[in-house]
Amino acid sequence: MLNEFKIKKHPVNTFLEEVYNKKMRNCWWFGELFISFVINKLHFVKKGVLARQKVFKNKRIILIRKED
Repeated sequence: MLNEFKIKKHPVNTFLEEVYNKKMRNCWWFGELFISFVINKLHFVKKGVLARQKVFKNKRIILIRKED
């Protein structure tokens, strides 16, 4: 899991590694869960932003059409 994260070169990477090394070495499964949760959250936030932009564009197009 950590290796995948390093390949992505995310800005959160170093922070996560520090947290992982300090607190979660003893309970590694919690670290894995935490990291996968963060990755999922980032993914969904990105998805949500894109979806919102799409909806906004569609609404604008509909409004413009109604005015014509």
